[in-house]
Amino acid sequence: MHSLIFVDTNVFLDLYRSRGQGSLALIDHVALHHPKFISTSQVEMEFLKNRQSVICASLAEPNAIPHFLRDDPRRPRDNAPACEKWVTERLRDVLVDPKNDPVYRAIRFLFSPKRTLHLASSHASFRRLSDRARERFALNYPPRKPKDATFGDALNWEWIVQCATERNVDVVVASRDKDYGVTLDDEAIMNDWLQAEFKRRVGRGRRARLTPNLSTAYLFAGIPVEKAERERELADFRAKIDLSLADLLPIEERIVRMRTGYRGESAGALRLLRSMLESQRDDDATPDEDE
Repeated sequence: MHSLIFVDTNVFLDLYRSRGQGSLALIDHVALHHPKFISTSQVEMEFLKNRQSVICASLAEPNAIPHFLRDDPRRPRDNAPACEKWVTERLRDVLVDPKNDPVYRAIRFLFSPKRTLHLASSHASFRRLSDRARERFALNYPPRKPKDATFGDALNWEWIVQCATERNVDVVVASRDKDYGVTLDDEAIMNDWLQAEFKRRVGRGRRARLTPNLSTAYLFAGIPVEKAERERELADFRAKIDLSLADLLPIEERIVRMRTGYRGESAGALRLLRSMLESQRDDDATPDEDE
């Protein structure tokens, strides 16, 4: 049996960013294959809470073309001022009314309380799962970012585990956050604790996978993806990696090498080591609740 998919909020929001990844063609698969998607009211809230601010950030960026507008046939291609004006007008339309937003239109069905894989606040399991999420948050279990003040990610995970257990299936999590695991070059690796917990609670033969790319998640779920769509998303992902590497200044690289003893030349390994050092620093800066 193919995997179920959970898509984290940041994957949807990335479509509004000029340096994001993905396409409307990939998002359109959501409505067509909705029985394969796990969703929660937490993701719905985070999406609607942050949608406007991400769009406004794109509006403030000169000559930026958000990913969801890249392939629009109405976009002027050969006239930069006309293109910028058109993008601004389209983003304003999307801001004023979400019904003008093709991303929102494509995914809103995921959040219907009638879907069996959607955890709404009215769901019979909501209170019980909220209690479990609150407990794992207090114990500092993943998924949790170092500075999280709420247990939304924990609630998502508890629902993922319940859906997988009830159907005895694998799950693939599409996320670009570090709280689910790490990414080394093109490969995402699920957090060790989450993987072990998933096998313990769902079944020894079951597995939770992590990927930053929707097209990869679709392959595990048995959703057909055009080769061109997959290659384009992977190219976007690699471009983001190259941009993030530009932030790794020589002095930072020397610090990473000095603190970790790493002598290799892998850019992916350097990024991974830096992210681990940053997470450790954030944990050290966060006071314990007992203090």
